Amino acid sequence: MGAQKKPDLIVGAAARGFILGAAIAKEIGCGFVPARRGQASAETISATYALEYGQNALELHPRWFLRRACLIHDDVLATAAPSRRSQGSSWTLGGVVVGCCFIIELGFLKGRERLSKYDLHALIEY
Repeated sequence: MGAQKKPDLIVGAAARGFILGAAIAKEIGCGFVPARRGQASAETISATYALEYGQNALELHPRWFLRRACLIHDDVLATAAPSRRSQGSSWTLGGVVVGCCFIIELGFLKGRERLSKYDLHALIEY
């Protein structure tokens, strides 16, 4: 990731995205925001998304994104639904998504195609 794309925040999707998302944020020297599924306290905005087996939502605190570059981190890239919803929330609040990173990409589900306008990195592809 080039210097011009260095994020101000890592957005880690619940709950496995918290583990490495926080470590990535510490390593590159930026902030970390947990995108929680229906458990956030205080003032939040909610981003609902469809899954292949139902529906879910991520909740975020609105002030975290104001005019910040965000990198979305999650454990698995499958259909890209949670990542797309997190990105939509970041844009709504004035944040800019500079990329997405995943531990595993399930290529046959074509999530990468749905996120094609972003820098996208996955450690393992199946």
